[in-house]
Amino acid sequence: MIIVPDEPAIGRAGLTVEDLIQQLENDIRGSVATEIQSGEKLIGVRVRLPDRYREDQSRLLALRIGSPNGGIFQLGALASIKIDPGQTEIARENLKPMVAVTSRISGRDLGSTIAEIQNG
Repeated sequence: MIIVPDEPAIGRAGLTVEDLIQQLENDIRGSVATEIQSGEKLIGVRVRLPDRYREDQSRLLALRIGSPNGGIFQLGALASIKIDPGQTEIARENLKPMVAVTSRISGRDLGSTIAEIQNG
């Protein structure tokens, strides 16, 4: 999902695009609220929205965004969500792109068929 800000609506709400991005990053990626000690290490405790809110377009659009003047707005009033199917998978062999070619051989032996394909 790609969140596309509506700059005029964000401005009318008394926010900047940066304000919106900061709130969304806190809600979606989370922020370290505190640390706990485990042996000699400090481990950050990240607080974020549950997966069911972060992965559901309708719930994400209903997310509440606060403005500096105390107003509360739903994300859907300030931005839209575009679905991006993502990158296609690239198969590689020895770090080189690879394309699998399949066929059905009927009435021929595999060796002569491969030789013919390699000769073009």
